[in-house]
Amino acid sequence: DKIALEIHGIRIDKSLSELSYGKECIVTLAGPLINAVFMLVFSRDASSTAFFVNTGLLIVNLLPLSTLDGGRLLYCFTAMLKDSHTAEKAVTVSGIVTAVVLSIVLALLLFSGNTNASVIIFAVIAIFSVISDLSCGRF
Repeated sequence: DKIALEIHGIRIDKSLSELSYGKECIVTLAGPLINAVFMLVFSRDASSTAFFVNTGLLIVNLLPLSTLDGGRLLYCFTAMLKDSHTAEKAVTVSGIVTAVVLSIVLALLLFSGNTNASVIIFAVIAIFSVISDLSCGRF
């Protein structure tokens, strides 16, 4: 078990070896499900900040980056169906694709003049996440 502060956030490596991949998926889905519940609670006023924040968190958490819940879900589902080596490759490739897509969106926003600071920050974080994973030999 290890907690590490990295450039793109805090990584908590906790041994979940006692859980099956299916149970680990359920645990991993807890965060996005809470965001979905709050999103529904605040959906009566779709213009509320709480609605947009929880919708954004739900979408971001499900992106397939290793540092997010989406990456962990992809790993667990792939490991259940294939093996852990294939799952690591799937998370690496999906992380690279996600970082490239976010970088393209970032470039389009910069050139269009509609700069959105949150997209810029998240694209940079995604890129650093992928670089960190590749350099450390993680997923």
